[in-house]
Amino acid sequence: MVQNDQFLKGLPDFFLGNSESGISDVENNPTPIRKRSSIKAHGSGRRHSNSRHVHSTPVRERSRSSSRAHGSGRRHSTSRHETPRAPTGNSMDVFPMPMAKFQACGLKKLVEIAQEVRRIGTAEPISSSFHIKRMGTTEELHTLEDKLHNSEERDILITQLSKIGGKNIRDCSTKILDRLMTNSLMAQLNMKGHGSKTAFQCTALYSTMIDAIKKWNGKATDHDIYKAVGDHLKHAPGRSGGGGYTAND
Repeated sequence: MVQNDQFLKGLPDFFLGNSESGISDVENNPTPIRKRSSIKAHGSGRRHSNSRHVHSTPVRERSRSSSRAHGSGRRHSTSRHETPRAPTGNSMDVFPMPMAKFQACGLKKLVEIAQEVRRIGTAEPISSSFHIKRMGTTEELHTLEDKLHNSEERDILITQLSKIGGKNIRDCSTKILDRLMTNSLMAQLNMKGHGSKTAFQCTALYSTMIDAIKKWNGKATDHDIYKAVGDHLKHAPGRSGGGGYTAND
């Protein structure tokens, strides 16, 4: 009993039923009530935030499920667009095709291209440079010389040679000579006919070349053409097929 009395004395009057002291304590110290209200408000805020998360969760789940469905749709779509299998027929348009069929198709196309080139060559105007024949012997040169005495043949050759062109007069002169003659034939010529060679300056072909170069370039002079042609003929033995230099060179 003594211990109980001491314990009761130690308790505040509010717990012992003294309402006045309890009311006075509450009035003097209103802070604990405010703390409780703040705690309640904070707790309600947590509950509100939790409710928000609860409501937002189904939306996320729906978005995830829709993305999964979209992804599966993509997989299905890619499976639909797979590379079709090649037909088993004898069609030449199948790719990739076996090596034997590929070679046969390639050879067929090459033959068609060659035939088309021949057709274009025969359809080309006679005045085109495509029809210039390259000479390799002095006999062929003499045959051409006889043809050039005809004015029509000469005019056709002038038109043909003028279409060859070049970077400058020297380049045009050398290109015309290379188109007309081989190095073997040019090695047998020089401008004035020194030694055992034929004088190219006195031929009808040379005069035809001058007219063709002047038709291509109106500023070309006889001196420039003479020097370019002479130098190219002089070095013909040293080029491929020229036969090499001799004592007459």
